[in-house]
Amino acid sequence: MQYKVSIGAGSSGVSSLIVLAQEGIIKEFSMTPVLSRKSVLFLLLGVFALLFGVVQSASAVDCQDWNVAPTSWNRDASCDETLQYSDIGGSNLSICEYRVVSVNDAGGFEQTFPASGWTSAGNCSGATPPWTSPAFSISIGSTGSCKYDGVFRCIVYWRAQDGAGNKSEGYDGDGVADPVYNIDYSAPSGGSISYADGFTASTSVALTVNDGTDANSGINTATRTMQRRSAPLSGGVCGAYGSFANVSVTGTYPSFTNSGLVTNTCYQYQYLVQDNVGHQAIYTSSSTVKVDTTPPTVISVSSTATDGNYTVGAVIPITVTFSKSVAVTGTPQITLETGASDAVVNYTSGSTGTVLTFNYTVAAGHNSSDLDYTSTSALALNGGTIKDAAGNNATLTLASPGAANSLGANKAIVVDTIAPTVTAFSIDTVIYPAIVTAKDALDIVWTAPDNAG
Repeated sequence: MQYKVSIGAGSSGVSSLIVLAQEGIIKEFSMTPVLSRKSVLFLLLGVFALLFGVVQSASAVDCQDWNVAPTSWNRDASCDETLQYSDIGGSNLSICEYRVVSVNDAGGFEQTFPASGWTSAGNCSGATPPWTSPAFSISIGSTGSCKYDGVFRCIVYWRAQDGAGNKSEGYDGDGVADPVYNIDYSAPSGGSISYADGFTASTSVALTVNDGTDANSGINTATRTMQRRSAPLSGGVCGAYGSFANVSVTGTYPSFTNSGLVTNTCYQYQYLVQDNVGHQAIYTSSSTVKVDTTPPTVISVSSTATDGNYTVGAVIPITVTFSKSVAVTGTPQITLETGASDAVVNYTSGSTGTVLTFNYTVAAGHNSSDLDYTSTSALALNGGTIKDAAGNNATLTLASPGAANSLGANKAIVVDTIAPTVTAFSIDTVIYPAIVTAKDALDIVWTAPDNAG
């Protein structure tokens, strides 16, 4: 769009502002010249993309005319303009200024020139006649300082002075009857993305999104985009993340699923959506999906009790160490080889850690020269569960009894509940001879503890 202001030698002393629009519309209104026959060329060039009546899109850069397409919206910077001055006299330009004002159209606008609030256009001297200045950018749409929406309208006041002191001033209000443009200055807001936080054994994740709202041009649902980034997962800790990139999802708004996740990997997601002029909102979440499909395994069975001999009533903690932290429900059990009567020992403590403890209390009849469990399947759930944080069921297979990492290999614990007996007795020396008759009884008491007590 090109706007040309001519302030000349009309016999009535009144000049005309002729607006020549690309769409062929001519708007005209009159204004009184301030001083002499000085002429100033005033060019306001809109930055355009779609002409009137064309369907709006995210690539729009046209400033849509409200009078022609009242339902069209413009993106902020699409209605920025450039300002250019010329001096057809010989003294060149010395001062070029402008002032941008947003006014309520219902109350009219200032047709008298304000004394303050002017912005210098900078060095406006031209190089050669007609001494046309450089083009100066006026930020209207991009800053939101001058509204072209609703009942508001943008008025651009300008003034210039040449080297001889001649002055001219004017304004452009794009007509005086109606608002001219609708500009959408902001992206959608108030939306969200949510998904489960933490460990999972699943290779897919459910995502729930919300577009939010856009009170101006509205949400462009065709621009909905899901993005994710990933990082290696080791020891339950996420490493360095890569960049977000678009990712395919299935489902319909607002519920989607992203599949094909890889074990030992962390994932984070963000949701992008645009309004109908191309402003993009990015909604993020603090959640992290940690994919872990590897089940916990038993790496060792041992005891915190010292090596040695134990008898009835002694408590011997049996410890089972897993490859990762596990959570326990119910009462798992481990069966120990204790002779004729094996000991079935209940789980005691350790849930959410890597070491589970089973407190074994030695009972009468339990005996072992090197305490160990009964077999590789001696650890049993007993109706309970042992799982990692991702929900993987633990593999309960133990090392073979006596093999490396078994209880018998790790500890030297003897369980002995058998009392000692006298197998032979003799008296070699009689110090005080005595005669025992048939009427008398001779009692001999013998006490000898074994190593187990």
